[in-house]
Amino acid sequence: GRMCGKCSQGYGVTMDLQYCSDDSCVYGVVFLVIFCLLVLLSCCLILLFNVEVPNELKGFIFYAQVVGLVYRPYSLVQNATGSSNTVDPVATAVNLLGFSLPIPLCLHTGLGSHWMAMLGFITPILSLITILAYFVAAQFIKFFSNRSALKGITFLSLFVYKYLADTSFLLISCQSTADFGFVYQYNGSISCFSAEFVVLFLIGLSLVVLLVVPSPFAIGFICIRRPQRFHQYADILTKGLRHKHRWWGGWDIGRRLPFVLIAFFVVLGRPSVILFCMCLVSLVVLILHLFTKPYEKMYINVIEAAILLNLVLVTVCFLDPSNSPVPAWFSFLLVFLPYAYAIAYLVCQISYHIWSKFKPGSDKSVPVSSAANAAVQSEGGRSRGTVDGSSSVVTPAGAATSTGGSSSAGQPSDEGEGGRVSSGSGSGSKQNSSSDSYNKATAATTPVGEDFSRLREPLLEM
Repeated sequence: GRMCGKCSQGYGVTMDLQYCSDDSCVYGVVFLVIFCLLVLLSCCLILLFNVEVPNELKGFIFYAQVVGLVYRPYSLVQNATGSSNTVDPVATAVNLLGFSLPIPLCLHTGLGSHWMAMLGFITPILSLITILAYFVAAQFIKFFSNRSALKGITFLSLFVYKYLADTSFLLISCQSTADFGFVYQYNGSISCFSAEFVVLFLIGLSLVVLLVVPSPFAIGFICIRRPQRFHQYADILTKGLRHKHRWWGGWDIGRRLPFVLIAFFVVLGRPSVILFCMCLVSLVVLILHLFTKPYEKMYINVIEAAILLNLVLVTVCFLDPSNSPVPAWFSFLLVFLPYAYAIAYLVCQISYHIWSKFKPGSDKSVPVSSAANAAVQSEGGRSRGTVDGSSSVVTPAGAATSTGGSSSAGQPSDEGEGGRVSSGSGSGSKQNSSSDSYNKATAATTPVGEDFSRLREPLLEM
C-alpha cells in the first residue's frame, strides 16, 4: 500500500517512492534492465548519427520533462483519497514518455527510499559512459574518428540535465519534524544525520553546487561570449536564435531548474501550494518567451508559445487537486496534446526525408565527359582545326588539348598527348574560350570541392 514511513517486513519501496509492494519486484528488475538497454541504444544512435535537437522540438522536450513534476501533486492527492493499491496510469505514462524512472515497481525488499532515489542517476551515468566510449573508439577506429558527434553530445547534455537535477535535489530533500528533527522527506524513519544518508547527502549537494546550478550560467556565457575553445558548441546552441538573444541557449536548459526546486523543496503535504508556484513559474516562462521571441523563424516562436501556454493551462486545471472544476478528461487531453504534436512533426520529417531521397528524377547528374564534349563542340573546336589549323581533342583523362599549334614567344606551354596547348593570337583565343567552357561544364558536374586542375595533373606530368 501507500508508504507513510517505512515499508513493513517483506515489502519494497517502489521507484516512484510512493508505494510499498511485495509482488512487483521481479517485474521491476526486468523493467530496469530493459530501460537501461533502451537508454544505451538511444545514446549510441544519437552519437552515431550526430542527432541535433531541432528548434521546433526544444519547447516540447522542456514540456515533456517538467509536466511530470506538475502532475505529481495531483496524482498524490487522488491516490490518497482512493484505494490503497491504486496506481495512476497517467503518471506512469508521463514518466515513461519522459525517460524517467518514477514508476510503481520495486526492485528489492531491502532497499530503502534513499537508495531507490539513486536510480535517477542511471540516465546521466549511461549517457556519460556512452560519450566516453565514443571518444575512446575515435582514437582507434577510423570510422568513428572521421565522424563528428558534437551535436549528439549537445543533445544528450540538454536531455540529461533535468534528471541529474532531479536526483541531486532528491538526495538533499530533508524536512524538520517536531518529534524526530530533520528526516528524509520520502521516509520519515531515515534521519538526515545518519551515516549512510550523510554520504548520499554530500553527493547530492556536491552535484548541485558544482554542476546543476552553474551549468545554465556557464552555457549562457559560452553562447554570449563564444570563447574560441567552445566556438562550435556555441554555434550549435545558438543555431536559429536571433543575434541579440543568444543567451537563450543557457535559459533553454536553466528554465527546468525552478520546477525542480519547487517540486522537492515545497512541503509535499501541501500540493495546492506546489501547483500554485509552478503555475506562476510557467506563466513567467511563457511571458518571457512572448516578449523575447528568441528564434529567427516566427513559426517556431508560435509553436513554442503554444506549448508553454498548454503547460500553464495544465497547471491551472490541477490547481485544486481535491476539487478541480475542470473535467478530468479535458485535463488529461491537455497533458498529452504536445505529445501528439511531437509525433506528427517526426512523422512529417521522416516522410519528407524518404520522399526527397527516393522521388523520381532526383538524380540529375550528367557524366563529366559528355558535358565537357558538348561544351567543346559548341565552341567549334571538336576534332576540326581552329583558325590557325590546330585541332582540339578530348583526351581519355577528360582534358582538352590542341595539336598543330605552338606557344607564343615568352609564354609557358603545357605538354599534352601529341602536342602543346597554343596560347598565341588567333588560335589562342579560340582555344582558351573552348577550355573555359570545358572547365565550367566540368565544375557544374563534378562533386563539390573537387578541383578541375586535379584532373589535368596526370597529363601535365607526362
